[in-house]
Amino acid sequence: MRAAGALAQSKPADAVKAYDEISADTSLGTIWQDLPRCARDCCSSTRRHLADLRRRLDPVAEPTRSFRHTARELLALSAWRNHDVAAARKYLDVIAGDAESPIGARARAMSWSALITADGKS
Repeated sequence: MRAAGALAQSKPADAVKAYDEISADTSLGTIWQDLPRCARDCCSSTRRHLADLRRRLDPVAEPTRSFRHTARELLALSAWRNHDVAAARKYLDVIAGDAESPIGARARAMSWSALITADGKS
């Protein structure tokens, strides 16, 4: 993970490959596979097709997964960047409505949702 993180600064494409290799290792278990999935998509979420990101991160966003909060924020960002306001709002509502969401994530979701509404794209 450290080596992939270092690559993200200078060679993002190589970092994505390294994160993919880690997340593909089923011997690590779900938590340690989900972490590099989120880290990978932190490097590339704004450049990815929403459908591809959903395929990768929707399972990580499930209510029982450890990195669900991060996955939901990445999905909301990608939806917004891909001009899918309805999908962005869906993810933001899930974040804001989840009592287990970290307070910072809930605050960002509520602020972002208010900005979308103020922009008239609701």
